[in-house]
Parts: sequence; C-alpha cells; structure tokens
Amino acid sequence: PPPSARKKKKNPDNTPVSREKKVCIAAAIATLVSLAVVVGISGRRRWYAVNLPDCGIEDGYDSWGDDGRGGMTFGTLGDGKCDGGAFNVEECAYDRGDCTEFNAKYPACEEFQNSGYGTPHSVGNGQCNKQFNVVQCGYDGGDCDEFNRLYPLCDFGYPEGVGDGVCRLIDFGYHAKSCGFDGGDCAPKGYPECNVYQPENVGNGVCDNDLTNYWQYSVPAYNSLECGFDGGDCLAYNKKYPNCNKSSRSSSIRNPDPLSLGDGICNQDYNTQDCLFDGGDCTAFNANFPNCTSQVPQLLGDGNCNSQNNSEECGYDDGDCDELNAKYPDCEAASSEIGNGSCYHGCIYRECDKSIIEYNTEACGYDGGDCLEWNNKTTGFYDRFPDCEYNESGVYLMYFGDGVCHDFANIEECGYDLGDCDGQ
Repeated sequence: PPPSARKKKKNPDNTPVSREKKVCIAAAIATLVSLAVVVGISGRRRWYAVNLPDCGIEDGYDSWGDDGRGGMTFGTLGDGKCDGGAFNVEECAYDRGDCTEFNAKYPACEEFQNSGYGTPHSVGNGQCNKQFNVVQCGYDGGDCDEFNRLYPLCDFGYPEGVGDGVCRLIDFGYHAKSCGFDGGDCAPKGYPECNVYQPENVGNGVCDNDLTNYWQYSVPAYNSLECGFDGGDCLAYNKKYPNCNKSSRSSSIRNPDPLSLGDGICNQDYNTQDCLFDGGDCTAFNANFPNCTSQVPQLLGDGNCNSQNNSEECGYDDGDCDELNAKYPDCEAASSEIGNGSCYHGCIYRECDKSIIEYNTEACGYDGGDCLEWNNKTTGFYDRFPDCEYNESGVYLMYFGDGVCHDFANIEECGYDLGDCDGQ
C-alpha cells in the first residue's frame, strides 16, 4: 500500500470530533495542569511551614504579604535574588540563602532598602540607585562611583536620570548646577555650555527671555555667549538695544522680554532711554503724562476706571474715572468695580488692616449700592454671635448671608449662616 495508507488514523471511522468534545478535552487538560501546580505549590508551602515555621507562612497563608510588606510570597524565597525586607531575617534563613553574600558584603546596608525603590539585588546591577548610594552599601556596589565623581554635590531625584539623554527641565531638581544641568542633557546641539530650561528654543527664530534664577536654580540666559545669543536669534535685538538688559526699572527683572519691546503695549519696566522707551510703546504715554508713575499705563483710557491710574498725574485714568469721581468725590477706591453688581466687602475680620482700600464705605456709596443688602444682614454680627468663630483672625464675615449655605456656618452659634441654611 502507498505510505499514506500505512499511517495510523486518529479517527478510524472518520467521525468528526464535535466542538463540545474539543472544549471538554481542553478543560480536562487545563484542570490537570492546574492540579499539578496546586499540588506543587501546596508541597512547597508545607515545606516552608515545617522548615521555616516563623517565616510568616503558616498553613500556606502568606501573612507578611497581606500585611503590606511588598506582597512577597514564599515563591520569592530562594529564587536566586536577595529580596531583603521581611524575608532577609534569620527566621526566613535570610531569604533562604539568597541574601547571605549580600549581608556579608554590606552588613549595614539593609536599613537603606526602604528609603526609595529597589531591593538589595539592585546593588551592583549597573544602575546607580539613590537609596543605596551610601558608604554602608558600597555606593550601590560601585554603581554610583562615576556619578559621585562627576556630581559630588548632586542630591536630587534619581541619579539614573542624569545624563540619560532626556532633558528634564526642573523635574526632581536635575536641572541644577550641582547636577551638571541634568548631566548636559539640556544643552542645545552646538552649545555644550548652554544649559537652559527649554533647549529647543535656542535657534528657533525667536529671541527668548532670560530665565536666570527661575525657581530656585540659576541657569545661563538664552541671550548669552554660552548659548550663542539664543542661537543667533537675539543678534538683531542686541544690536538695537545694546544696554537695555542693564537698565530695566524693575529690580526683579534682570533682562527684559525681547518680545515685549515694541509690541504696542507700554510696559513701565522697560520705559527707559536704553530700552528706547519700550521700543517706542511708551513714547505717547510719556508725552501726555510725564509725571504718571502708574505700573499699568496700558490701561489708561481703556473705558474702565482703574484705581491705579485715578490720579491727577495720570489724568484720572485719561478721563475714565471722571464720572465716578464726580459721583463719589471722597471715595479712595473709585474704580469700575463700584456698582458692578457684586459686593466687595472690604474688611471682613474683627481686627482689620486700615490701609486696605475699601469699597463698602459711605464715601463709596457702599460699593455703589451693591453692599446695602449684605450690610443690613450683617450689622452687629459680632455682638449678636460672639461665639461664632471660623479661624484665628475671626469670622469670614463675607460668607455669611451671601445666599449660599456654608457647612462651617450652619450652627446655632453662627445663626445658621444668617438664615442661608434655614430648612437644610
């Protein structure tokens, strides 16, 4: 007979195997495998229960895992890795021998395991782990030697992130001088000494602002020699305003924002001769209001009365405050906030800072009438409710009687929020 005829037939009568039968066969195989696993696991548990009875595994129950000690089970014992923690103890035979060498080499290192992430088997794995970067752990088994040599004062974040090719701006403090500005990861291509927060901005066609001393770190300016004057983006700006960087009026601004000069808005910080009076933006302001020292000259004549500009020197906000000044001549807070439909309560504590500008005064028409209803509700509040206290400074009076029920005031001592909580 031909070879094909000599092959054994799996199904001699050619009866098709039903789908249900296939499912049953698969389920039976899975059951046998699971049973074998369970038997194996049960056997190991029994072994540990007999040989390591004080290791936290009793009757197959991993009590230490359920107690939040990392979820380690008996399977981690003797797996070839020193897992440390609760299992690196005499009762567990020092992780069933896995930690013997580690303990002999670093007898005082175990206490540092929980100061970060990682386990003892991370020591000497080729990656510098911060929590093991101590003399007791051999400086992470030597993994941190190079890092410590390069950055002896770098104590931020995770060492493995320094010099890994990713610029992390201010994450974990990498971008500090002590950490080599993230190990040089934030230096734009071609400018190794330029370490800025956004290296992609160097040479992007826009002259960027100086972020020196941004947050708590000190970094070079974009517009500096180290950064090629922002990759050439600031050359035209420097030629036009060679001394502007040193003459801004605000002591908090080392260098002005190049984009704000000549943007059509008068900025007093740059309203100097060296900055060409904010690139010409303040020329008209200086001519019309030579004695106005307002910090918001851009709001002059915008149609709203701004109290900062409501002075004779500033033309009473270039006329915007004339109507309010005529109506409330003695109101120091005269501005468009008066009579806008919202009550600006002013002083809301028992003891007030008398220098606070108030809207809710007789001179200001009680905020143009906006506070009349609230005043009627709160008159004599402290005398009527002497035991109503909300914080050390007294009561936040502005919240009472405002139409909203506040939980903190919904007590008898506070008149149930002056009625706002009635029925609740």
